[in-house]
Amino acid sequence: MRILRVVLLVVTAWLLLPAGSALAAPQVNGVFDLPGVTTNGQLTVGPDGNVWVALANAIGMVKPDGTVKEYASADLNNQLGTPGGGITSAGGFIWVSQSPGAGQEALVKIPPANPAGATGVAVTGVAAGSSAMTTDKDGNVWVGQTGKLVKFPPANPAGATTFTTGLTGLAPKGMTVASDGTIWVTDSSNSKVYDVTTAGGVTPYPIAGGGGPQFIAGGPSGQVAFSNPTSTPQQIALLSPGGTPKTIARPIPADPFGVAFGADGAYWVAMFAGNRLDRVTTDGTLTSLTGFPVVSGQGPREITAGPGNTLWTTLDNPGDSTKSKIARVTGVEPQTTPPTGGGGGSTTPADTTPPTVSGAGLSRTSLPAGTARLTLRFGLSEAGTAKVALSRRTGGRRRGKACVAPRRSLRRAPACTRLVTVRTITKTVAIGGNAIALSTRALPAGAYRVTLTVTDAAGNSSAAFTRSFTIAKRR
Repeated sequence: MRILRVVLLVVTAWLLLPAGSALAAPQVNGVFDLPGVTTNGQLTVGPDGNVWVALANAIGMVKPDGTVKEYASADLNNQLGTPGGGITSAGGFIWVSQSPGAGQEALVKIPPANPAGATGVAVTGVAAGSSAMTTDKDGNVWVGQTGKLVKFPPANPAGATTFTTGLTGLAPKGMTVASDGTIWVTDSSNSKVYDVTTAGGVTPYPIAGGGGPQFIAGGPSGQVAFSNPTSTPQQIALLSPGGTPKTIARPIPADPFGVAFGADGAYWVAMFAGNRLDRVTTDGTLTSLTGFPVVSGQGPREITAGPGNTLWTTLDNPGDSTKSKIARVTGVEPQTTPPTGGGGGSTTPADTTPPTVSGAGLSRTSLPAGTARLTLRFGLSEAGTAKVALSRRTGGRRRGKACVAPRRSLRRAPACTRLVTVRTITKTVAIGGNAIALSTRALPAGAYRVTLTVTDAAGNSSAAFTRSFTIAKRR
């Protein structure tokens, strides 16, 4: 049996390796103790480049080398109640939903560099125990609640916006941001998936055959993939805006649950009952990765893409949470495409996968004039060159569709706000957590925007991330 298992692992690894590729195949490369994990203990990658996990009565921080640190409430300024499963990274903090205890709030934010400085955050419309959370492309936190979604900027939770139109009866379970910037949320009680614009426009997608969709991840071209373990049969499905869910045949046993989009350009789904991960390409081709410890009642539950082309998945054991683990999968390399055409001879496959930026945030969003600096922190999936543009918002006049500098000939034209670049910084950045200092001492009072893009060695550029801050006049 042991020889047969080794053969199966080798065959699985071979199936996941593209033909002609010299890249390492994905493989389970490290299993680490993570006591206290429960079903729905979700994961996020922080601005420090570490993986953060919502546990039963604590928050776990897992470094890329597998070192695990758990923070109980006493380690988090006594602000942690019972985590509700939802966790995300935004504004330089880790945000956790919870059922609060006395003197606590439904959300707690944790500074990764100083967890003891954790604070409870009251947000209008956010009640206890939400499992659905994500961060949109503008850095806003979204929280799913019964019958509504709540959006707020990390620097101003009091400025929350609540969306209810088209969401009557919503029972949110999982949430993600798609590549086109829209928010997708699963409705586990009503067999629906919703696509929601950042302005609150809602498009529902009923699921033929029913079931309760659980977790969801965004891929290219606005596409998403979601798990539906309570349908008959159990499903993994792909869905694009305006389309219908495309279900994927999968091996049995299954129990699909957590979903992540990997650096290899494919979706990865945690199969709890099958003790494996299923890899689904954007066109629906499925292969499987095994190699996790064989323990009765234990299997992959939640999953996230980590730095360095890795995946991290919790190995839940509901019968004995002291045996729960977290596993690292390495070799989730960007897929390569050999050049086409004549010429003969050997060729080098091209890297076509852009870097993934996560948890981007500023150390401060408001500072007095004459302040020396603020810091932009972010996580990164691969090394590259970061370009940071610092722009000031200033008045202008409308000329056609453009907003241009004011001048006498346009004095009757509509006023508008334009962005004027005042500084550009280029810096080599590494896999994992990064920090870039932005000098602000010489900047006058006003409103500013920071735009970050990262380009890898192959010339692939990440999506642009923008963050805003203000400089106030000294009193």
